Amino acid sequence: MILAGLLALKKLNVQFFPSFELDIISVSTTWSGASAEDVERALTIPLEQRLRNVDYLKRMSSSSAPGVSGITLEFEEGSDMVLALDQVRKQVDDFTSLPEDAELPRVSQDVRYESVARVLISGPDNLDDLRNLARQYEQQLLTRGIDKVELEGLPKESILISVPSA
Repeated sequence: MILAGLLALKKLNVQFFPSFELDIISVSTTWSGASAEDVERALTIPLEQRLRNVDYLKRMSSSSAPGVSGITLEFEEGSDMVLALDQVRKQVDDFTSLPEDAELPRVSQDVRYESVARVLISGPDNLDDLRNLARQYEQQLLTRGIDKVELEGLPKESILISVPSA
């Protein structure tokens, strides 16, 4: 019995956090140069009124700041999030009274990613070689089924153009 228990313990699936899907969709809109009051009047309130009728909506919260409108929609547990995302996108796409200077609203489903591993890459001082190596590892991980790979620590790439004064 002890031997069977030890063998079963090796096969036991263990993870730090349980797997669950978030039932939250966010709608964010940027309107550069607008005050918080203008953002609320022209974007947040009209979008809230449109989104109020989405099926299985549990709670809606919003915030308006200078130049930014954010609406968070929380759905009842077990809702079909693909259908909910489609309904929200349709309601947002049908919103025709968007101010001229405002960007198109971005609709996204909040997704929780569980960190699987961290890889540290170091080597000679040539950052281009390290960047290429990191990109190769990124592609290998993505092709093997990893959903999301984040690269951190590399300086941003820049281009230097030099023109002779003559």
